[in-house]
Amino acid sequence: MNKVEIRVNDNQVPLNQYVTTLVSKLVLAIVDSLKGIEEEDIENVNITVNYI
Repeated sequence: MNKVEIRVNDNQVPLNQYVTTLVSKLVLAIVDSLKGIEEEDIENVNITVNYI
């Protein structure tokens, strides 16, 4: 199983910028994790977002 993990640890960022950055990182991480994966295996991708 492919695992995508994103760690967010900056609590000083304004909400809009924070959400934009989080979504951008999430999309980039998903795209990066899907490289080399066959289409029938995509449902096995696990996405974890950690707020720390």
